[in-house]
Amino acid sequence: MFTKAVVAACFVLATTNAFAAQGKGKIHWMTTLPPAQYDVPYTGELTIWTVQSRNDILQYCSKEKILEVQASWSGNACTHVYQNKKWGCHIYMLSDKAVKAEGRNPAIILRHELGHCNGWGGDHAGGRKVFVDDYSVKAPELPKTTKTIRAYPPLVCLTPDGTEESCADRSVKPNVGALAQAEGPPTKPADPWAKSVTKREGYRFSPSGKLMTFDVLYGVKIDCTPYMPIDVQLSTPPNHGMVEFPVEAYVITGWTDPNPRVKCNGNKAEAIYINYTSNDGYKGPETFTVFAIWPNGTASEWKYTIDVR
Repeated sequence: MFTKAVVAACFVLATTNAFAAQGKGKIHWMTTLPPAQYDVPYTGELTIWTVQSRNDILQYCSKEKILEVQASWSGNACTHVYQNKKWGCHIYMLSDKAVKAEGRNPAIILRHELGHCNGWGGDHAGGRKVFVDDYSVKAPELPKTTKTIRAYPPLVCLTPDGTEESCADRSVKPNVGALAQAEGPPTKPADPWAKSVTKREGYRFSPSGKLMTFDVLYGVKIDCTPYMPIDVQLSTPPNHGMVEFPVEAYVITGWTDPNPRVKCNGNKAEAIYINYTSNDGYKGPETFTVFAIWPNGTASEWKYTIDVR
């Protein structure tokens, strides 16, 4: 929910309203069903994401590529077909309620997108014209493992099979009085702040007296704009050297499917470098800790253990 050209991992395809019929002063919109060879049950891994608006769809799909393929894109849905079969096919479409409110049959949109899952091209060659409100078109057969996920508020939790449920504590809470009699006073609750900090440990080698870049911190949103500012602090300084946090341009790499930020790879982003330089002539162990606060208020902590040689 990827670049201006189709990325190697997927095709970006969408429904169209390129045809209209007019009778008795009323425009009757048409779209296309896939050719018969593609209008068959999809047998791969299928995930259907329902979104609230067309703008949401363009957050997950490549707007530039869609408009390059078809200027008349209706904005009802789009599809990513991953070369990695583990991820299968992901469809992003408006909710049934939103589609029906516009006088459209959701089954037509879903069959159209499943045609893309089955290999139908973005040029919609051989598409069979059908009125968008033709409710005689039946819903397609979906794989038994299909996951349908709502990609809009409110926040919910998902079970392993993709079913929505409340994020409230699902465990059975014990009788506190009985527990106190059996085990004595209750233990001190866990530190609530700890859940907001992601802690990591890094082990590095460093030549004595030479500058080393241990990590680069940056953030990008789904639309590839900067996820800033990031506040970086030296919570535990080194004993035998110096740590600096210069801000420099960095070429984004490393995002992989199914993360929608894969389209950001190759772009430049403002990044914070974690640089360490030991004192000249020092050789031996070294440690320091870096604490970073992200724009959403969560934090990360890196403890570096270094062998200076």
